Amino acid sequence: MIRIISQRAYAYEHSQALVNDLESARAQLAASAARIKDLTLQAERQRIARELHDTVTQGLAGLIMQLEATDARLGLSEPTVKTHLASIFGKLSVESRAAAAVAAIERGLVAGH
Repeated sequence: MIRIISQRAYAYEHSQALVNDLESARAQLAASAARIKDLTLQAERQRIARELHDTVTQGLAGLIMQLEATDARLGLSEPTVKTHLASIFGKLSVESRAAAAVAAIERGLVAGH
């Protein structure tokens, strides 16, 4: 009888140790899953930022080339070009060439975007 009680006590202690190990493993798994989720979100944000940067850069380069071609063809002076740029900035409600490029892309004013 004492042997059976002793075996049951051992079995109970062993099962409790297994439960504790299982709970610890579950907590580690939950922490790892949260970390993976954070890393995945960070990687996706970086991918989107790179893609946006590439799109804006490409659009800005296209706008600059168009402005340079227009300047070469029309022979406009720098003050005239600045006046036209200021007008464009006002119409797009922006304050810089980069912001103008982004606004132009967002509004579909740049060919191919």
